[in-house]
Amino acid sequence: EEGDETDALTYDDLSLLGDMAGKVSKGLTTQGLTALPSRAWADVAPHAAEAAGDRCCICQCDFEPAEEVMPLPVCCHIYHTACALQWLAINRVCPVCNAEVAAPAAPEA
Repeated sequence: EEGDETDALTYDDLSLLGDMAGKVSKGLTTQGLTALPSRAWADVAPHAAEAAGDRCCICQCDFEPAEEVMPLPVCCHIYHTACALQWLAINRVCPVCNAEVAAPAAPEA
């Protein structure tokens, strides 16, 4: 029967097969990451503190006035810029609502 061959693979066999197949990146490209805007928390807080809270849900640290934060363009959830960039390099969805994040479109020339 079909499938019997793969059913007999051990964990080590499957791990080796995964290593040979390689990893698929689900994150944004470097170009996409650098296109995302960030701003100082002090500039964003008056408009977003109630909706976003005053803490980055990735690192669980409070936002400080001089820190750079990144409101995600699709859902406006706010994170420390460094936290968001690290997250989005691995996975292109918002950690809170799972909305897919895309880099802003380049302006037309």
